[in-house]
Amino acid sequence: MDRRSILESVFAAIALQNSTRIGSAQTGKQPVIVPAGEDRFQEKLTVAPCMLSGKDTNGAMSIFGPSTRTGPPGSVLRGVPLHVHHDQDEWWYILTGEYLFQIGNRKIRAKAGDAVFGPRGVPHSPLRLSQSSSSITLFQPAGTMEEFFHEVAKLRPGTGQDVAVETMGELFRAHGMEIVGPAVQLL
Repeated sequence: MDRRSILESVFAAIALQNSTRIGSAQTGKQPVIVPAGEDRFQEKLTVAPCMLSGKDTNGAMSIFGPSTRTGPPGSVLRGVPLHVHHDQDEWWYILTGEYLFQIGNRKIRAKAGDAVFGPRGVPHSPLRLSQSSSSITLFQPAGTMEEFFHEVAKLRPGTGQDVAVETMGELFRAHGMEIVGPAVQLL
């Protein structure tokens, strides 16, 4: 068997395995439609609107956004400390504006149209750099990110005030994450 045939066989096996996993994650045959500017379950108190819930995908993934942020750069996301998801990958797609991400030891500037991937187990922190910005965030598997965003919003309802580090640490741990450092700083 030549190298090309071996590679084709390996990729076919991976595709088949992944299609089986994806198919088994579906909980229903109905489409999910979320009107612009709304949350999947019409939640008003949340950090980011849910577009696709873990309840829709049998826990396979969840998608949040578009989250539009305005105000002085860094004002809304300054409170996102460097943290680790032990069991989830996180992916961001920048719709407008510019962000700075720390993924592991690397700092990445991302602008509209860019996508950034943060693998599970690798510390990461986002920071909004522009006056106005919006992004979409995907978690795989879904975990309890919906609940986490609701709980964070309840701690800071419309105030934008920081929450005590100990309180945030407890909240992160309750949802399978761990704070490992301060929020990313400008380059």
